[in-house]
Amino acid sequence: MKVDFSKIQMKTITGDMETVDLRTAVGNILYMQGMNIKECSLGLDVFHSDGPMELSDEQTAIVRAYVKRLPYVFQEAVERALAEQ
Repeated sequence: MKVDFSKIQMKTITGDMETVDLRTAVGNILYMQGMNIKECSLGLDVFHSDGPMELSDEQTAIVRAYVKRLPYVFQEAVERALAEQ
């Protein structure tokens, strides 16, 4: 699956959709809270990504697990991006 973390659609408080760059938020949560080298490395890859990046099923599951630690609007936006693939 390909996801561009720099162009995630997030619903604003007014209900409008806005394109936001979540590479820093998602990359940091994976890198700073990763429990092994695989998760930390994925965090670095997300943070430094430039455009869509290919995620394996395992990496997608890791992103989903860690994004649950972010605020709800971030969770919803990332989940929507992952479901679109």
